[in-house]
Amino acid sequence: MIIVSDGVSSILSDQEIVDVARDAPSPKRASEQILSYTEELGGEDNTTVLVVPLSGWGQVKGPDRTHALREYRKEQASKCVLLKFLSPSLIGIATAVGSERQRRM
Repeated sequence: MIIVSDGVSSILSDQEIVDVARDAPSPKRASEQILSYTEELGGEDNTTVLVVPLSGWGQVKGPDRTHALREYRKEQASKCVLLKFLSPSLIGIATAVGSERQRRM
């Protein structure tokens, strides 16, 4: 059983949480993986994960349904991080181009 705070559930889908935790060797490691992935995607809210091992822990197997989605989201998140390091003048240029219609109004 996995219980997460809204800092996690506002970033990850239920299926992503399950897929990230599924192959973890321990509940502690599962919670660390979920927190790490949430932070990697830019989660800035308080995050809490509680993983309670029920009978059968580690025996439930299944397909990783969100692997491709998680890889895509990581790639997109890394691009957003790069934007934070651009100089203010470059960001200003990008903003000016995007708001041309607004300036004409």
